[in-house]
Amino acid sequence: MKKIMIQESNNQLIFSQAQSFILPHIDEMTELRTYILQHAEFSGLTDFDLFLEVMKWVNARWTHDGMNDAGDASSLEILRRADDGESFRCVEYSKVTKDILLAMGYIARSLSVLSENADYAGFGQAHSVTEIWSDRFEKWIFIDPQFNVNAIKDD
Repeated sequence: MKKIMIQESNNQLIFSQAQSFILPHIDEMTELRTYILQHAEFSGLTDFDLFLEVMKWVNARWTHDGMNDAGDASSLEILRRADDGESFRCVEYSKVTKDILLAMGYIARSLSVLSENADYAGFGQAHSVTEIWSDRFEKWIFIDPQFNVNAIKDD
C-alpha cells in the first residue's frame, strides 16, 4: 500500500478541526476493524477482490429500509443494530462499507448520486454509493453496496 503525505494544500479542511468529520476517530476504526476480523474472513484476497467481498458482506447484513435513518450512529453501532434485525437506508450501506475499508487501511469515500429532479421530485431521487482508491488501477473503484454491484468501464 502506498502512503500519502500531504505537505501543502489549499484545502482548509485538511488542516482544521473539520478533519474529524471526514475521517472517523482512530479508536472507532480500531473497534470496527476488530469487529470485522471476528465476523468476516477477507484474508488472501487481491485488493479488488477484497473491495467486492466487503461490499457483498455489507450487502448481506440487513435489508434495505429507505426510511430508517441511523442518525449519527457509528458504523459499528449500525452493524450491531443490524445484527439485532434492524434495516437501514443506502446511506448506511455506503457509510459502513467506506468505514470498513478505511479501517482496513484503504482510501475510501461515500458519494451521493442525484437524479435531475432531486431537489423537487420528492422521496427516492438520490442514492449513496462508495468509491475506493485502487493503487493497482490508479483510479477510484465504484461500488454500490446496497445492490451489491460495481461499475466497470473500459476494463
